[in-house]
Amino acid sequence: MLNQQSRPLYEHLRKHTDEQTVRYHIPGHAGGAMYELASWQEIAKWDVTEIYGMDDLHSPNSVIKEAQQLAAKAYDAGKSYFLVNGTSSGLLASIHGLFRRGDTVLVQRNAHKSIYNALMLLGLEPQYLMPEPIEPETIASVVTPSILKTALDRYPEAKGVIITSPTFYGHAAEVASLSKLCHECNKLLIVDEAHGAHYNFHPQLKPYSALRSGADIVVQSFHKTLPALTMGSILHVNTRALGKIDMERLDYYISVFQTTSPSYVVMASLDFARHWGVHAGEAAIDKAITRKQQLCKQLQQIGIVPWDSHWEQSGLAIDPLKLTIPTNNINGKMLEQILASEQIYIELVSADHILLLLGLGMEQAADERLLNALIKLIDSSRADNPKLNNPKANNSKICTTDYPQLPQQSPIVAVPFSRISQEIYQESTHRVLLEQCIGNVIAEFVIPYPPGIPLLCPGEQITKEHIDYIYKAKKADIHFQGVTDTTLNSLKCYLKELL
Repeated sequence: MLNQQSRPLYEHLRKHTDEQTVRYHIPGHAGGAMYELASWQEIAKWDVTEIYGMDDLHSPNSVIKEAQQLAAKAYDAGKSYFLVNGTSSGLLASIHGLFRRGDTVLVQRNAHKSIYNALMLLGLEPQYLMPEPIEPETIASVVTPSILKTALDRYPEAKGVIITSPTFYGHAAEVASLSKLCHECNKLLIVDEAHGAHYNFHPQLKPYSALRSGADIVVQSFHKTLPALTMGSILHVNTRALGKIDMERLDYYISVFQTTSPSYVVMASLDFARHWGVHAGEAAIDKAITRKQQLCKQLQQIGIVPWDSHWEQSGLAIDPLKLTIPTNNINGKMLEQILASEQIYIELVSADHILLLLGLGMEQAADERLLNALIKLIDSSRADNPKLNNPKANNSKICTTDYPQLPQQSPIVAVPFSRISQEIYQESTHRVLLEQCIGNVIAEFVIPYPPGIPLLCPGEQITKEHIDYIYKAKKADIHFQGVTDTTLNSLKCYLKELL
């Protein structure tokens, strides 16, 4: 009988670390004996492998199996899988498990790069769902029921739908309505809920929980918002989807995209986080909701109006653990450096705004440090620039960098993913100077990171808007992934005679 008071894997591993063990097995640190720091020695005691009694993630039958079953029960899932390679591995496995080469799928454009990797590896044909940009700063938000309905009518051949909710900025979609539309058309729905593992544990958030809203597969990064270690994620299969999904195929791909040396420390933290969420999650989220409200009020008192206030007024459901605030008269990169000098570190920085994660384990004293640092910075800015003493100027964005916004138009797909996977396309590329790229077809990903949403995917035509964005991004010192020329002076493109 499953008991949510239990932490089977966590407690089993904890007991093992307390024993005087002799370790004739990997890992090579021998239980931490070679580390100088006592803290590292303690962590290493938990770091074991598939020895007697520890079960096997790739074929669980004891403590790992029970821990996964408890996670499924906590989330009301049909089956749950521990992931030690992050949500990226779960998305790769889900997409490979549900679809076949050449299938058409509907994909939210502002999706994580791991989804695009899966689309390209499998040679799928994505048709993009383009969320309406929201003010301020035209940030791409969520897929609405009307956007999905239009796409389902236009592409009846689509085998399934892949969306993200909540987004990096904490915008939650109406997943229940989206799920209903999908199932009426006999389409499978995968939700990247990397930032929403905590939604299951609070009545105010449960209506936006993807699994409880009917999604067929949901992948969550426990480590992002719950007390799990980095890379700790869980893939859930909805009970109602068990009869529709080839579970043997899904099992196979979950094993393919997971390491054969899984971290027991990470898995134990997943077991701990599930138990914590069930028993302490609601109270902690209550506290976070109150804390965010108070912080927003205090920020407004010093002339900073969080963007969350605008978004909530427009009817968006916003994650209480995320807070986006404008940087007003200071460039975001500069603000990041100033806050770091005060030992304050933030989740995401752009030239004109920063994104904070209001962690469930944080205390109000942390917010007081942030406010004090911002007040000191504002006072210093006013002393340097008397014009900022004008109250109207305080709320304006006098940004020192022209920060670029991702182009909102649908991409022009010149070479579909199903052809890109062919060897001839992988070999038929050349490098083109950035100023000469317009009209060429990109042969690599161009991904501003974070949050990891592609500006360009292989096979898409490069437009003037893309080049303008890259020039502004370089000036704003935005970091990119996927590009082989990290200076972004050139891009890898397909040879024109191949197209």
